[in-house]
Amino acid sequence: MLWFKGWLETRLRALFGIGMCLFFILLVNRHATPPAATGQRALGTFAFVWAILPSMTGLAGAGVRTQPAFQAIKGQHGSMYFTLSLPVSRMRILATRAMLGWIETTALIAFVCGTAWAVVPGLRTNVPVAGVAAYFLTVSGCVSGFYFLSVLFATFLDAQWLPFAGMISVAALAWSLPKLSSLPFLNVFQAMALSSPLFTHIIPWASVAASVGTAVILLLVAGVVLQRREY
Repeated sequence: MLWFKGWLETRLRALFGIGMCLFFILLVNRHATPPAATGQRALGTFAFVWAILPSMTGLAGAGVRTQPAFQAIKGQHGSMYFTLSLPVSRMRILATRAMLGWIETTALIAFVCGTAWAVVPGLRTNVPVAGVAAYFLTVSGCVSGFYFLSVLFATFLDAQWLPFAGMISVAALAWSLPKLSSLPFLNVFQAMALSSPLFTHIIPWASVAASVGTAVILLLVAGVVLQRREY
């Protein structure tokens, strides 16, 4: 039931994410000359889009709360009390909701990667299917950290503030991570752009591992926050 409840809450948000990413694909395809320069700019843009995708679409959820799609509600939605009355722990509710949103996010990434490869001539000509698959794995891993950061925010922020918190956090990380020259693998934006398999033909495993490890820590912290909150 928890999975079905989460799906009802997020299905419109997933469609919004598809529409947002398709807009960027069409924009890139329209100005795809010259292919090399455009590809570098497009990957840099998409690295930022991937990072803000969880918070902008709301796929990271609302903790134990339910928020109607694209309606800014301050405070608690009425169905939250029904959710809390279910015979399951708060951590299980959070983990189920977070995993469903993560699956939807990765499915969205796969859809966009496949669509971009099919409709952008320069990409289809120069990148094999294996390269697109490697890029998908890289992005899915690197986005996990941003996704679970949004999950953490959802445990103590109202839904109307989640997009702002996500974008500010992404902007701060985009500014600070490139300055960590001693730890270049932490720059997941670079891993999703010029250091991605589309250019290097190698998956940046260190960056992926760092992001996934951060995601696990953020999920555990979100669980602690949720357990200690009073509703």
